[in-house]
Order: sequence, then C-alpha cells, then structure tokens
Amino acid sequence: GITVFLAILLLVLGLSYFIKYPETITAPFELTSDNPPVPISVNDNGTLINLTVKEGLSVHKTDTLFRLMTHGFNQRIGIMSPVDGMVSFISPVTNGEAVVKQQILFYIIPKSKEFYSSLYVKGADLKKLKIGQHVILDLAEYPRTEYGNINGVVAYISPINTTAGYYVKIKLPGQLKSDIGTTIPFKEG
Repeated sequence: GITVFLAILLLVLGLSYFIKYPETITAPFELTSDNPPVPISVNDNGTLINLTVKEGLSVHKTDTLFRLMTHGFNQRIGIMSPVDGMVSFISPVTNGEAVVKQQILFYIIPKSKEFYSSLYVKGADLKKLKIGQHVILDLAEYPRTEYGNINGVVAYISPINTTAGYYVKIKLPGQLKSDIGTTIPFKEG
C-alpha cells in the first residue's frame, strides 16, 4: 500500500515539473487599433455649407464631407474624406456654423483590421514574457464569464525600462473576438 502511494506521489511531483501553470501579470493596458482616428479640420476661417455627414455614417475615401465658404476670399472649398471609415463628432456641428482655422470638426474612424494592447510591465514580471508568446487578457469591463477571454500574442517588448516599466505590445485577434466567439465592442481613445 505504501509503495503504491509513494509511486503515485512521485509521479505527481514528476509531472508537476513538466506541467507549466500560467503566470499572471497584473497591469493596466490600453486597447488600440492599427488605424487611429483621423481628425477632420479646416485650413481656413469660414462657414460650413453643405455638411453631408452625420454621426455613425460610413464614408469612403474621397467622399465629400462638407464645403467651406472661406471668409477671406469667398471661395467654396470641398473637404473630402482621406480614408474609408465612420464619422464620429466630438460636439454638434451644423450648416452655417462659423469655424476657425485648424478647428477639428469631427473624426473619421477607419475600419481596423488589427487590434493591439499596450501595457507597461515591471522588471520583475518581464522574465515571464517573450516575443511570440500566447497570452490571455482579462478585460475588467467585459467579465470573462459573460464575454470569454481575449487571446493575443506578444508582438514587441521594449529593451528600455522607463519609470512606468517596459513597454509591451500584444497583437489581438481581428475584430476582437473572444475565445467563445463574442465580439468585444471597441471604441478608440
């Protein structure tokens, strides 16, 4: 009886050497996309005319977003979208509104194909990470019991230690799908 018990105990201890348990690193992180929002601003003082976009509208590159009647030369200038994406206003903008040079009116949020998580890791935790390593992110706003886990791959580790720690960039799956198939809503910024 004791021999069998010792054999099982040694087997369990021997297997524990080969079975690696997940390491945990606790650090705040930021989700970003490969295409940050593009600010749409005016290059001259003027009045908005023919504003053709609204919140959430999908636009294509070179679509006319609005026209600007400049104050200095009374010219009508058409402003076009530099990218495909979705319109997102910071505050309401209306036809006939006076605008000033360099004023940001709204953003075009490009359709992103890749997402990343950026975080800073303390030196003691850095030994737990390597480029190409698979990681699991736990998003506080999206409980794993309801949304599942987000899996990623370590894409970059900075060789420089800053006061915040070592910068680490993790590549996430396209469309931010969890391991149970749930799409995590993404808002830039």
